[in-house]
Parts: sequence; structure tokens; C-alpha cells
Amino acid sequence: MLKKAFQKASRARRHHGLFEKIIRHDLALADHLMKTLTQMKATLEAASAGVLVDKSQEYLGYAHLLRDQVERRVLKGETIPHDEKIFSVFEPHTRWISKGKAGTPVELGVPVSCH
Repeated sequence: MLKKAFQKASRARRHHGLFEKIIRHDLALADHLMKTLTQMKATLEAASAGVLVDKSQEYLGYAHLLRDQVERRVLKGETIPHDEKIFSVFEPHTRWISKGKAGTPVELGVPVSCH
């Protein structure tokens, strides 16, 4: 569902008015999915599924943050400060690494420091 929405938005980038319309639709879809996840979380809490509740709360927080960033960047034209950006939902410690090597000017990961 979300993958198709993403592909549709990617194709519409060339047509600014259409792109904004699709993004608004996708944000509404994200809102619906977040509401569904919130309802599912209540069911998990009732079933005492602690780990699942914790993970669902964590991902729901990321969903709200990313939704807000998309709205701010695409619809409002804001620039998202670097320290607010998330590069991986599954590995939150991932950072933007700029090595300056030819062919790989930018990488994502965790810098390894050698002393």
C-alpha cells in the first residue's frame, strides 16, 4: 500500500501541483495507518504483550516524526535541520558519514574511530 503510494509520488515529482496532491493523499494514508497502529497497540496492551507494545510505540513515534518532516519539507518548503533527520528506523544510531573519497562522497553508517 505505502510502496505504491511512494512510487506514484516519485513519478509525479515533475508535476508540482500533482506531486503536492499525491503527498497530501499519502499523508492522509499515513495518518490512517498510524491510527490503526494505535488501536492495535491498545489490543496488545490488553493482551500483556510488553515487547510488542514497546516496539509498536517506538515505530509509531518514528512514523509521527517522519510524517511531520515530510509535511514540513515538501508542503511547507522548510529545511529540516540535520540533527532532526533519521537515517534508519531500524538502526537509529546510523549517522551521515562524509568520507570525501572519489565515487563515494557520502555514506550512511557508524564511524569507527581508531586511536
